[in-house]
Amino acid sequence: MLFRSISTTAAPAVVYQTAREGATTYTIPGLTAGTSYTVRLHFAELYFTAAGNREFNVAINGTTVLTNFDLYATAGAKDTAVVENFTATANSSGDIVIAFTNGAVNQPEFEGIEVLGSSTGCTTIPSAPTNLVATASSSSAIGVTWTAVTPPANCTISSYTVYGGTTANPTTVIASGEI
Repeated sequence: MLFRSISTTAAPAVVYQTAREGATTYTIPGLTAGTSYTVRLHFAELYFTAAGNREFNVAINGTTVLTNFDLYATAGAKDTAVVENFTATANSSGDIVIAFTNGAVNQPEFEGIEVLGSSTGCTTIPSAPTNLVATASSSSAIGVTWTAVTPPANCTISSYTVYGGTTANPTTVIASGEI
C-alpha cells in the first residue's frame, strides 16, 4: 500500500544543483521485506519556465504514484523544490523499486531519493517487573530475582539496570547488563 503526501521540507540546496534526467529505474536494496518505509522524492524544474513542458510518471514497486507529473505546475516556479513523500513496503527481496518513465511531454527529471525507516518504534515505557525478591547470599552479597514483563507493542527489552539506596527513588546503580 502506498500513501502520498507533499512535504514543505526541502533537502539541502546542494541536492537541487544537479538533476538526473531520462527514463530510469532505481532499486533500493538491503531493506527488511514486508516493512514500511517513507520514500521521499526530491524534484525541481531546472530547465523549463512554464507548466506543460515536462510531464512524467513515477512508479514505486510497480504501482504508479505520479501520472504526468508536471514539476513546474506543482512548484509554481522554476528552480523551486518539490518534495513528494510516499509510504512503501519493501518487497519479498527487501527492495523498493522506483521507476521514472516518460509521460505526456518530455522526460523525467528528479534531484534526489531518500528512503527512511519507519518511525513506529517503541514510545511506551515498560511497566516495572513484578515479584521482586532479594535474598542475602552472604554478608556482602544480595541476589535479586523478578518476573520479567511483556514488552509493550513495537518494543523490546534488551537490558536492565538495578538501583539501590535507602530512599523511595534510589539513584545508585548497583548492577546493569544485557538480557
